[in-house]
Amino acid sequence: MGKKKKEEEKEIVRIESSYKHGLSLEQVAERTADGLTNKTKVIVGKSYWEIIRTDVFSFFDIMLYVIAAMMIWAGFYSSLAFLAILIPNIIICLYEDIKARRLVTKLRIISAPHSKVIRNGEETQIPSDDVVLDDVILLSAGDQVVCDGTILNGSAQVNESQITGESVPLNKGKGDEVLSGSYIISGKCYIRAEKVGKDTYIESVQGSANQFKRANSVILSSLNKMFLTIGFIVIGILILTLVLYYFQGSLSTVEDVKSAIGPLSASLVGMIPTGLYLSCSICIGVGTINLAKRQTLVQDMYSLEMLARVDVLCVDKTGTITDGNMHVKELIPFDNNKKHHLEQIVSNILEATEDTNDTANALRDAYHLKMDAKVKTSLPFTSDNKYSGATFTSGKSYFIGAPEYLDIEHKRKIINQLSSYTTKGFRVLVIAESSHAIKDGKAQGPLTALGAVILVDNVRENAPKTFRWFNENGVATKVISGDNALTVSAIAQEAGIEGAERYVSLDEYEDEDEIRALATQYTVFGRVKPEQKRYLIEGLQAQGHCVAMTGDGVNDILALKKADCSIAMADGAEVARNVSHLVLLDSDFDHLPEIVKEGRRSINNLQRTGSLFLSKTMFAMFFSIMFLLFSFVLSNSSLRYPFLVNNMYLWEFLGIGLTGIILSLEPSHEPIKPGFLRNIFRKAIPGGVMMILATSCIFIYGLLVMRETGEFPLELMRAMGAITVSILCMVILLMVVLPFTKFRLWVFVGAVVLDVAALLIVAFVWGGNPNNILGIHYELLAGTEYFLISLIVIFFSFVYIFVNYVINIINKRKMEILALKRKEQQEAYAAGSQDFSTS
Repeated sequence: MGKKKKEEEKEIVRIESSYKHGLSLEQVAERTADGLTNKTKVIVGKSYWEIIRTDVFSFFDIMLYVIAAMMIWAGFYSSLAFLAILIPNIIICLYEDIKARRLVTKLRIISAPHSKVIRNGEETQIPSDDVVLDDVILLSAGDQVVCDGTILNGSAQVNESQITGESVPLNKGKGDEVLSGSYIISGKCYIRAEKVGKDTYIESVQGSANQFKRANSVILSSLNKMFLTIGFIVIGILILTLVLYYFQGSLSTVEDVKSAIGPLSASLVGMIPTGLYLSCSICIGVGTINLAKRQTLVQDMYSLEMLARVDVLCVDKTGTITDGNMHVKELIPFDNNKKHHLEQIVSNILEATEDTNDTANALRDAYHLKMDAKVKTSLPFTSDNKYSGATFTSGKSYFIGAPEYLDIEHKRKIINQLSSYTTKGFRVLVIAESSHAIKDGKAQGPLTALGAVILVDNVRENAPKTFRWFNENGVATKVISGDNALTVSAIAQEAGIEGAERYVSLDEYEDEDEIRALATQYTVFGRVKPEQKRYLIEGLQAQGHCVAMTGDGVNDILALKKADCSIAMADGAEVARNVSHLVLLDSDFDHLPEIVKEGRRSINNLQRTGSLFLSKTMFAMFFSIMFLLFSFVLSNSSLRYPFLVNNMYLWEFLGIGLTGIILSLEPSHEPIKPGFLRNIFRKAIPGGVMMILATSCIFIYGLLVMRETGEFPLELMRAMGAITVSILCMVILLMVVLPFTKFRLWVFVGAVVLDVAALLIVAFVWGGNPNNILGIHYELLAGTEYFLISLIVIFFSFVYIFVNYVINIINKRKMEILALKRKEQQEAYAAGSQDFSTS
């Protein structure tokens, strides 16, 4: 104990590491041994305990375990086969969830944050968790600050919006403090790690600046509400049943209690839709695994749902529509300036700013002359300025950037002169000179234009095919870029984006509400600032759209965090990866349609199979309540829930369990229909009502028999009802799998064959034994009963199919009307929007 206390009181000796040398390897080893690393607790999706808790110890699972224990005690061994559905489902869910977690963990390791540190005078890249106290870290544009530190050398623009809420970037230089969770917009600096791990600012306030925003899952919230409601009903029925049994004297002896457990257990098992929860876990888990195999990191399993619901996709131009392999096409001197002189100016600016964005890299590839001047002040590129530059000791300042954002003389004339390039999709940059020094992070004008650089950004080979798929599948594309609107429009049209001729430049728009209103009016948005990207996302969401945003840079952060589903490229900025729901590890945008298909498969199949589970829940609830009321009103303790657990085995196994799992794996790429629970209940209610009415007819027949014999034929009714529901569950399955695909047809045929075979085998082999696996006493059935069952099955099958047919016609007509209205609105808009703003 004393030794531990001494260790806790051990004084930490700080090391004044220099930015040129950093720590020695011996100092790093000592820091690591003392636990002074940046490692914090990282949660990768659900923990193993959360997986076990949700898959094995959910509320309904625990109820089923208790019911099983009661049945074992009471001797209802033949009714325990429902565990053969529950246990495999749990095992499958555990397998899928654990496999998904392990795959996601591996992918996270691949895309885990790394930091550049200076050790022994050399620059090296290490996992951010391995940063130690007093390490020297090199930060540049796009990097996230992984620990609290002090700038030793250099300067940078730092955005702390994710931890302070203030979106205005801060200019920081030598001696200034930077906080973990902030990120570098521009510039380059060396910091010394002052606080690491759990001692950092972001950990102390329990913030989530370096984490994604969890998806707002409609499925999860809907299922939780439904399960809560069902849970209350089940517990309520259980309590009322026990109270009634007690006052009727049905619990007076141990034998009475054992006798009551059979019907009571059947009632509870029938009402609990435990398979629906497990089916949800399987659908989402399989989707996560399939995406992991496609090199897509899923930060949150339920983000698959949001991706499936997306109807608007917002993309940047560079790296999404284009392949990012930008190169210089031409250098155009103005007023007899020499090309070599302009090349030297560009090289000097690049060396001074040390920018590493795509444009700077393309310029560096073309112009890599040795710097021939001394820098006084540098101005790295930012999304707000749209230019970069430097002031040199000669007194001159030079800049390169968008002509619209530089205060150059004869601006309009020069822009018009260069418009022939912008209309063809080329990026145009102007090289300008000023006799004034940079002040407050801005160029001081007026500036003299010395020349222009024309750059080419190639459209991805598969881009037209990708965007055509989105258009054909009900997903509109919006292009949001910081480039010239005319340039972006030309490239978007080349990529086949529908409506790309409708473009607008946001450089003169300041009002937030006005920008939000533009979101639905145009397809291409140019000269967009980072906060304006967020306003456009908000404008689309305000109109009821589910919006996905792709991004790879620091200027995309605000929009990525605001989008319903955010998608980052692995080769982009680290901070963009950290806040996104999905990360494309191969940075290939062309894979996105397959990812959307996977999300749609998960949700469509879950909606399809959910109705199977709920139809049985409705059936069990109805008869539980009805027989509870009959027993109370007639004061007859023998009027209990009429079925045993094993009477529903074929419905449970073939009509729901096995087929539900198999159907959840089928490819299904149709757009998601809004209203998750509504879609489930739309199919579940007709099926549940059909079962209730058909079985009620059998009990009416039982009442007629009772009038003649004076005794209610419960065993006969149980046998007739069990056969009826075992056949009609195949009719419900039929309506769920329609329209047939080859896959669904084989599933349905297989289920019907197994269903009929099970009924016949039990009838011929164990028909005389009322304790057979299905609990059907076949010997009680005469020709009249079989004939009645046939009539009921045929009648209600036709009624059920007809009702579904009418419902489908009505829904189809509604969809046609909505589509027609949408088309009319689009045509009206197109007719009134011939002149598009390019302000």
